[in-house]
Amino acid sequence: MRYAVPAGLTNSTHSFTWETNRVSYQALRDSYSPNPAPTNVISTWVFNNVGDVPQTGDENIRINLWLFNGNAPTDSGEVEFIIKSFQFVPLGPPLPATVLQPCSGKGYLSFDIRGKADWRYKVQTSTNLFSWQSLDTFLATNNSMSFADTNQVGDGLRFYRVLTLP
Repeated sequence: MRYAVPAGLTNSTHSFTWETNRVSYQALRDSYSPNPAPTNVISTWVFNNVGDVPQTGDENIRINLWLFNGNAPTDSGEVEFIIKSFQFVPLGPPLPATVLQPCSGKGYLSFDIRGKADWRYKVQTSTNLFSWQSLDTFLATNNSMSFADTNQVGDGLRFYRVLTLP
């Protein structure tokens, strides 16, 4: 699918949702919005030909910057394409994190986290259960991860929680 990018546009967001029976694509001006204003939508399409939607498994991402009709830019200048971020978010509800096997020693606490691969999790700590401080945010590469807080200060109580991020 081809579409024209508005002249002078410097920031855009491109996303797609790959499901078992369709792939939905959207290009937006500026940053992502779950409900963008119609004026911010550059292009959108849905590919749902039965039997033609690729099956899941062994996915990988590639981005190509092509010359239009094989022609170089009319001003003979260089063309640059900058990716500020890329994020993979699995479909379906995230699996809440479970904290397992806490173990403490002199000046540290460690525990295992059971979650789900490809989801992001945030570890937080508190001394009063009202005010929480983030210690780490990470992408799970498998269903079991380990965390260690080696920066414990003082002898007071510390509470920990792990949040599953969208």
